[in-house]
Amino acid sequence: MPILNRSNGNYFLKVSDKTGNITAVLFKQTAANSDMGKLKKGQQIILSGKISEYKSSLEIIADKIEYV
Repeated sequence: MPILNRSNGNYFLKVSDKTGNITAVLFKQTAANSDMGKLKKGQQIILSGKISEYKSSLEIIADKIEYV
């Protein structure tokens, strides 16, 4: 699970499964309530949130991250 970018406390992740990949955004408040230190490359996670469109691409605006 590589972190694409971290800016002003916001995290931008590229997540993938057998169907493809998508960018997930964890805004500062969500990231602050999550243990982002546990996030490692290749780690399985469960995200919940809303699908949104940004610059003609779909993304997940995450409101919760769980570590498997």
